[in-house]
Amino acid sequence: MSEIGVRGLYRALAEHAKREAYPEAVEAAHADFAALQAGGLPSPRPARVLTAEERVNPVNLLVNGPQAGT
Repeated sequence: MSEIGVRGLYRALAEHAKREAYPEAVEAAHADFAALQAGGLPSPRPARVLTAEERVNPVNLLVNGPQAGT
């Protein structure tokens, strides 16, 4: 058996042992996942829009920081 196959076998055995040792944690994780699937995940926030000065002079953004002028 290759080294990768042996690692996969040990990983599977360890996961199985965790599921048997902590069934309540597995149930809680399944419930959390179902709740996330039902409610959907929050969408990413849009990036901050640069001001005209920042678009013209990107060095200003580097020197003064990302929140300069906002």
